[in-house]
Amino acid sequence: MAALNFQTADMPLQLNSTLFEQNNRCGYILKPECQLNDLSYSSIGGNLTSSKNVFRIKITLFSGIFLADSSKNEIYCIIETTGRFINNVVKKIKCAKQTERYSPTINFNSEKVSFNSRINQEYNYIRFAVM
Repeated sequence: MAALNFQTADMPLQLNSTLFEQNNRCGYILKPECQLNDLSYSSIGGNLTSSKNVFRIKITLFSGIFLADSSKNEIYCIIETTGRFINNVVKKIKCAKQTERYSPTINFNSEKVSFNSRINQEYNYIRFAVM
């Protein structure tokens, strides 16, 4: 049995909600196959090359809508991979200055973000946050 504290929507709670979304809101979640089959696996530095679902990722961030006024504050989009501790990468992208004050769209100058670390499809997640 597990008890969760739902008072704040912090990152661990967001990742937990992601697991439940993948499993149709069911309470039972199996461990990923990479954790079950590899005896030398650890969350800090396990053998990731044995997994079949390893890939590299490139993300292009174009724009966001209904965000705060960027003329007063600097707005950042934070893209982060979570999962194994050695593969956690955080990229911070600053948005372009808004030309129209009341425009709901904010541009990020089509900045490209690439994650060169190896990402396991069963175990890692990509998290987007706007600050």
